[in-house]
Amino acid sequence: MSENVTVTVDVTAVPGTEATTAHFQTRTVHIRQYVPYHPTRVDDPYYRLFDQARARMKRLGLLKCAVAGCTAPESEIEAHHTLCEFSMSNGVDIAKFEALHPDLHVESDDDFQRFVEGQGNLTPYCKLHHTGDLGVHVLDGPMFELLPVWKDGLPLPAERVTITAQSAGTGGTTVEVNAGDASVTVDSAGAPAFAPGDSVLDPAMLRPDEEDAATVAAMKAGD
Repeated sequence: MSENVTVTVDVTAVPGTEATTAHFQTRTVHIRQYVPYHPTRVDDPYYRLFDQARARMKRLGLLKCAVAGCTAPESEIEAHHTLCEFSMSNGVDIAKFEALHPDLHVESDDDFQRFVEGQGNLTPYCKLHHTGDLGVHVLDGPMFELLPVWKDGLPLPAERVTITAQSAGTGGTTVEVNAGDASVTVDSAGAPAFAPGDSVLDPAMLRPDEEDAATVAAMKAGD
């Protein structure tokens, strides 16, 4: 199937050098995650430790978003499981974990489960920086870790890209990819693979280059 791709790219080489000007690029990643068996939070015998740790953080005034400059109120702060998520804890080899983190003195499954729900494994983030578009659960590590030290006035190092689809007439569909001030329009024959308002995660962000625009077109065509 042929694809007609129209792309606006803001990447300009500096004449006479190997340097490149500041630019945007996109990367689309599809991840299949395996989640081991785990009880519900209500049935988890260690969940009380999470509640106790969060209450202690509140008493000590520690419920502040860990991303520097974020002023979200305490009421919007959530506790992120930093080294291991509760839902993934049953997949962790205790001996391997102990070897990697000997300072934590985790020698048994009971030690490990207590650590998972304890304050040492909890980092406070607001909703946006926890599971939101700029969250530790959304952006990849190298992008998220730059947020606290990013220069004011520059575009964010990463953000979510939204794809919208609309009919372009008989036999064709227009797919517009938007993020910040960047956009790319992909025209393709055939039924759209995306519905209006669908979102995809592009951790490395924003303005698509030609290769990524072709990827969007291929995804839309069902390849």
